[in-house]
Amino acid sequence: MKKLFIITLFTISSISLFAQENSVIVKNINSDELHDMLENDMQLVDVRTGREYQRGHIKGAKLISINSADFNEKVNELNKDKLVVVYCAVGGRSTAAMRKLKDMGFKEIYNFVGGVREWQMNKYELVKE
Repeated sequence: MKKLFIITLFTISSISLFAQENSVIVKNINSDELHDMLENDMQLVDVRTGREYQRGHIKGAKLISINSADFNEKVNELNKDKLVVVYCAVGGRSTAAMRKLKDMGFKEIYNFVGGVREWQMNKYELVKE
């Protein structure tokens, strides 16, 4: 009986550990949360068009337009084990990008659902580089 209990406990622990190692964290965040995170080690990705990006983007963001033919290729250059935060103008394209990143095996993806519009409404700065 004791042996069966130990085997069962080991099996449950192994399954739980496997599930934790393969879990994906997907979360929607707002502008205040993103602003507080900017000093953290993360990959900030602007999925808007190049023209939108040039008009102003969040400091530290990398442009990877979801509409570009090489979106998947550029995304694969990111670290899949490191937090990725995606944003667009108002949240539609970033939601689609979040789903794609999840399907591509990224482990932790945050979607800034308010996008640049909410960022500006809250008086946070955009940069032009």
